[in-house]
Amino acid sequence: MENGSIQNAGSTLSRGIETSVNVKVLESENISWNIGANLTFQEIEITDLAGANDDPVSSVGGISGGVGNFIQEWAVGSDPTTFHVYRQVYDQDGAPLDGVFVDTNGDNVINDADRVRYKKANHDAYFGLTTNFSYKRFDLSATLRGAAGGYNYNNVSSNSANLATIFPTNTQNPLYLNTPSDFLNTGFSDQEVFSDYYVQKADFIKLDNVSLGYNFPGDKVDIRASITGTNLLTITDYDGVDPEVFNGIDNNLFPRNRGIILGLGFNF
Repeated sequence: MENGSIQNAGSTLSRGIETSVNVKVLESENISWNIGANLTFQEIEITDLAGANDDPVSSVGGISGGVGNFIQEWAVGSDPTTFHVYRQVYDQDGAPLDGVFVDTNGDNVINDADRVRYKKANHDAYFGLTTNFSYKRFDLSATLRGAAGGYNYNNVSSNSANLATIFPTNTQNPLYLNTPSDFLNTGFSDQEVFSDYYVQKADFIKLDNVSLGYNFPGDKVDIRASITGTNLLTITDYDGVDPEVFNGIDNNLFPRNRGIILGLGFNF
């Protein structure tokens, strides 16, 4: 806001390609089978920020762990979901070293100036696949979708997967608390919320639903009975509960239900 007026924070440019195809695989008196697929590529870039200098930035993406901490950064030329982190140093076995980060500016001091823009939450590509099959009175349909090229910041682990969470020392009656199992991979003594270790690949494939039905013909009323499963399968390497996280910050996600729905439809 400037002189009591509202001002845009900046501008973004979105580019992409979307394509889809529908194929009739089989078609006869008793059998029908259709397949549909779609594929989208996207790229989003900040082209302007208010009050731009040579390298205008703005910290965004509030996280749990400490007070007033942000894990993403807006900058001209970057994706608006780009993370802003320390580069973690690892040992020869690939385990992260506790509190050891890359001195990116070479001043022999690790501070905020050593944080760099690294990866982004927005995916590069989204895809989907649907199929519908029928044989006489039976019908079967399914929907599968996925995304690739995006990352999540695992704030559940960065906030709690450390020794200080298990053995808190700042209370008169310390409790032994639960912590995410990722602590076994890091052994961090305290929170390292800005480590790029917690920026994790969030590619996924999901089987959203499968439905099987049967039509019972009648003299006056036709009845269709069906059973539908939802959120049946997720394939991902992401360590959190669900790779599909808004804005890429995983700290308050309620697990999606897996459901079974029985249905009856009447056609008079």
